[in-house]
Amino acid sequence: MIDRLFTSGIVTTAIGVLVLAGAVYMYMSKSFTSMEAGELAAIGIMFLRTKDSLIGLPPKK
Repeated sequence: MIDRLFTSGIVTTAIGVLVLAGAVYMYMSKSFTSMEAGELAAIGIMFLRTKDSLIGLPPKK
């Protein structure tokens, strides 16, 4: 799992972390509901769980 996160999935891991940071910001902000923040967090978790090949990036050599 660690190999996938840091070598074969670095792009989706970075996107997932950024999206989760946005979800935390939304949760702390008073402008958004907790449901909206939860939806964004779910998208971020999906990015953390995917491989780069699923978004069209070729595997590293």
